[in-house]
Amino acid sequence: ADTGEPFIVHTPAGSIQAEQGCLMVCSKGDITRVSVLDAVANARALATPNQPMQVDAGQSLRFNPAAYERQETARPYSDAWRQGLLVVSDWRLDQFLLELGRYHRGYLGFDAEIAALPLSGSFQLNDTFSILENLAITLPIKIRYRTRYWAHFVTA
Repeated sequence: ADTGEPFIVHTPAGSIQAEQGCLMVCSKGDITRVSVLDAVANARALATPNQPMQVDAGQSLRFNPAAYERQETARPYSDAWRQGLLVVSDWRLDQFLLELGRYHRGYLGFDAEIAALPLSGSFQLNDTFSILENLAITLPIKIRYRTRYWAHFVTA
């Protein structure tokens, strides 16, 4: 509900404040990424809270406690997870597995020589195990399982 009051999201890198709208905030370690789907938000790095960085609708910003990185256009379909989808276009396999790991129960690992394999598609997040099996069919890789929840990708 829109109360007219700003809301603030605190992360290890700093905070993000918005009056209204839809934001996506991802924090890993001391790096935070905020993508603004509509409206406007202000990011404040811990070291420079009096020097906020404005992030407009359709933009994305990564920052750490000491500095802001350059803004860029938010990834297309970055909010597809709200419909249970992960949509990617020309992603590296390592990037894909890192993102998929947010929705998958268990460990996802890979050998360095397959990290750069390109991947595009739309994936249903309600069954991540099927996604893993389909990757092994469509890419020149295979999966080594130690348990159902421990998967490591290697060259086929």
